Amino acid sequence: ELHREQAFAFLLRGEVLLRGFLDVAGLEADGTLLVVDYKSDRIAAEEDLEAHFERDYSMQRLVYALAGLAAGAAAVEVAHCFLRRPETVLLARYPASERERLEQSRCAPGASRSRRTPAASAAGPARGGPDCAPTRRR
Repeated sequence: ELHREQAFAFLLRGEVLLRGFLDVAGLEADGTLLVVDYKSDRIAAEEDLEAHFERDYSMQRLVYALAGLAAGAAAVEVAHCFLRRPETVLLARYPASERERLEQSRCAPGASRSRRTPAASAAGPARGGPDCAPTRRR
């Protein structure tokens, strides 16, 4: 079941209330929350999409992951879809075991990331290493 404009609210470290909306959210059979975030940025063809994303949206991705984990998801996958580059999806996966570390972090260590085309997305979730290395093409 998918939900559009799904509201969320949670206390970060028991002190700070964070509220927002997820563009699209759906719970997978294994308890993973899939969050799809659409981006309409104008990005020059020569601009590095991963660098642009890290600069402008890494904190947003972290908040979305923490929102899903606070709601009890076994893991959260955040997929960013750039509408002006539809061939590319940036994906990060956050297991529930990383929640405490993520709450203390600004860069979301431990997230596995990958870059996938829409066709590859249909094959299932991408998996990567635990090291927050730059996004890679799959």
